[in-house]
Amino acid sequence: METIVNLIIQLIAGVVGGNAAGAALKDYNLGNLGNTIAGAIGGVGGGQILQAIIPAIASAAFRRSQARQPAATSISEPLRGKSSAAAPEARSSQSSPAW
Repeated sequence: METIVNLIIQLIAGVVGGNAAGAALKDYNLGNLGNTIAGAIGGVGGGQILQAIIPAIASAAFRRSQARQPAATSISEPLRGKSSAAAPEARSSQSSPAW
């Protein structure tokens, strides 16, 4: 069912895009029927290509981000060297603005 919905969306977007391109580019206008058919073919073709490319791009970006970040050895490792207990004391000694 999802495939049919995607195909219908691609067809509609292609038809709209084809007619818009035909209206904007008078030298390349194929007429209403020609713009509709060319747009539908372009919409479905472009949609299929994007559906194939986007997961590949997303997985490549995920692999790249995982390769750049070293794995933490423990949960508290990012907190080492930072005194999380000192921060509330420092804030409590200062007067807070009365907003």
